[in-house]
Amino acid sequence: MVVLDFDGVIARLDVDWASLRRAVRDRLGLDVRSINEAFRELCGTPFFFALHEFVEAYEVESAARAGVFPDVAHFLEKWSGVAAIASMQSERAIRLALSLSGLDEAFSEIAARPRFCSKEAELRHFAEKYGADKIIFVDDRYDNVEVCRKIGIAGCVRLDRRRGDTLSALLHNL
Repeated sequence: MVVLDFDGVIARLDVDWASLRRAVRDRLGLDVRSINEAFRELCGTPFFFALHEFVEAYEVESAARAGVFPDVAHFLEKWSGVAAIASMQSERAIRLALSLSGLDEAFSEIAARPRFCSKEAELRHFAEKYGADKIIFVDDRYDNVEVCRKIGIAGCVRLDRRRGDTLSALLHNL
């Protein structure tokens, strides 16, 4: 099974995160250094859901414009196993981008907000469901790859699009 992050691996959301953090401070009164840290810290509280709805509006707007990276569809055509998504974006925004790209049926499951409050919770979900030794996880952030390793997932891979990485080449070299 392969589990892919969304923003940076499957597509690029053009959300201006610095402006969004300022808007969160101005409109919700939450001074956050990191949106993802705020979700993790506020998990299960009314502030979590208020933040989720606020951020989701920005993500959905961006998802309507986001194109899936060309290598993703190519990879999914050749991949014979199960594919899923673990992302701290809104599930609604992810589903919109996938639908507009014709990939809405390509993934068996999407683990995202608001169902999950952290990347760690998403990855633990897949590890428990499928077995950590049966998963390859691909993300574009080092910290998420470290979380993957901490959980004991067999394959934790960082994709760096600035370096020219593609999903097929990266996973072929494993």
